[in-house]
Amino acid sequence: MSRIAALLVATLLALAASDAVAGGIFCRDPATLSAWKQSLNGGQRRRLDNPRDIHHAVLVAYEGNLASAAQGKLQSKRQLGIWWTLCQMVEGSLGDDRLHMAADYLREGAEENDRQGNTLLAIHAAMGWGLSQSHLQAFELLDAVRSQARIITFTTFDEFKAQASLEGLPEAEQQSAYAYNETLAELLAQRLPHHWQEFARRRSAEEVNIRLTVHTCPATVEVLSTNDTADAGKLTTVLQRVVELVPQVGVPCRDGRGLPLVLPQDLSLWRPEKDPFAQ
Repeated sequence: MSRIAALLVATLLALAASDAVAGGIFCRDPATLSAWKQSLNGGQRRRLDNPRDIHHAVLVAYEGNLASAAQGKLQSKRQLGIWWTLCQMVEGSLGDDRLHMAADYLREGAEENDRQGNTLLAIHAAMGWGLSQSHLQAFELLDAVRSQARIITFTTFDEFKAQASLEGLPEAEQQSAYAYNETLAELLAQRLPHHWQEFARRRSAEEVNIRLTVHTCPATVEVLSTNDTADAGKLTTVLQRVVELVPQVGVPCRDGRGLPLVLPQDLSLWRPEKDPFAQ
């Protein structure tokens, strides 16, 4: 489980949000939500209208939070900010207006010591989603979040500096590299299952384990190992597309020894649920 998945598990599992994101309900443009419902076929409409189906509960929750947020309820704004940011991470489906709104909602609805909200705001800062792009701002948010962590174990800044051999570099470069690496790990964990069919060898495959390295300046990825569930060549192509999405502004090209910077990543991915509302 990725770090963001761990942080969001209580909220998202309560509404089966991983399945909801796969179904695209939370990712639908609120302005066209009604038209989308009308466009569904009979079977899809019956499923969405069935009070015993989890997607019905998810839709009710989504529409309820949209209405409450429009009335200024901060908790609903925070919830929408969480859902929309996760949609962006999974699908890249939000336009600029909703990216700005998601970032604003996360800030407006932030609770005291808000690990979920601040972690997602760090992703917004690192990616430049609705905020000015800044790995240093992302680092500050992540550092505040992790200093308060009690249950979830994170790679600390000092551990990362040692692993990546960053000692001796300017502090700002070390912090940027840390925020970049953490953002990349989260984006890979959330985005890759969305492209499962592009690299999975068998439709019935359930899990893919990947060990890879990312080189900076320019960003390139190398798959060191994976199980036989994935086609390594096709997987590398998908990985490279995702890696190129993360800005490298301020990230060093070389480590503290003067060697090209190499960042290791280990991922475990599970086959996503089929989208029952795909059109």
